Amino acid sequence: MSDAHLRRETGANYRFLVWFFQDLKASLEKHRESVASQGSSSSSASCEQPLNDLYIVGDFFDFWFGRGRHYYPGFKQIIYFLQDFQRLGVQVHIFEGNHDFFLKDFFSRHLGMEVYESETTINIDGHRFYVAHGDMVDRSNRGYLILRRMLRSRPVRALQGLLPPRLLWRIARLSSDASKSVWEGSVKEMELVDKMCGFALDISAYGYDGVILGHSHKPLIWTFSVKDKPKVLITLGDWITHRSYLDYSDGQFTLKYYRNDRLTEAGENPPFCFN
Repeated sequence: MSDAHLRRETGANYRFLVWFFQDLKASLEKHRESVASQGSSSSSASCEQPLNDLYIVGDFFDFWFGRGRHYYPGFKQIIYFLQDFQRLGVQVHIFEGNHDFFLKDFFSRHLGMEVYESETTINIDGHRFYVAHGDMVDRSNRGYLILRRMLRSRPVRALQGLLPPRLLWRIARLSSDASKSVWEGSVKEMELVDKMCGFALDISAYGYDGVILGHSHKPLIWTFSVKDKPKVLITLGDWITHRSYLDYSDGQFTLKYYRNDRLTEAGENPPFCFN
């Protein structure tokens, strides 16, 4: 999943994500209880648990500045869920986005989660995937690239240790608004998706079978071929409008929508598998 843009506990995106995480936690706990009650020798005990890995591909938070183990208190409930998932055997992977960065100090050092500052390559059942938030795909947006470099600079990072927390959260929200205004004033959703399609075509030449990106806020599964080999671009959508997430199980990628009656047209973004 990507682009939850968590900001206020009263926001609809926040509430729906809490409910979604509650459902995930309940299914994990039910599976654990079933395994414990049946015993390790039972066939049901060998059944795979409902969730093995959770990938959060950027802009999970609408802003983030932390100091040691301290963070914006409004995110406490969500962070507790992530810790519960780890306790229940789920590996949590978090990517930095254009709204949330400097995540390693807290999520990696203190919580032991995998944090990616930019892109990474993951292997999914023998297929190589390029995974990133996607804010660096459009290299023509120089204003954003300059702002990105500035917000991630050493002076800004050092500032976290000097300011009182309340002022720090206020500055964080302002930096988030600045990043948002730069993007909204320069790139429209479909223009960005087109750039991502071009990026997927280019990077597939480096041996990737697929590309998974956030940032565009549009859920999409786009299939193409290179030298008669199937390739796929998946953009994850968001939790503001679509409440979308990508599910991979039994060799199939499926875009799903949590408690959302405004689903895409029938036949759009059908599930994808390589075989």
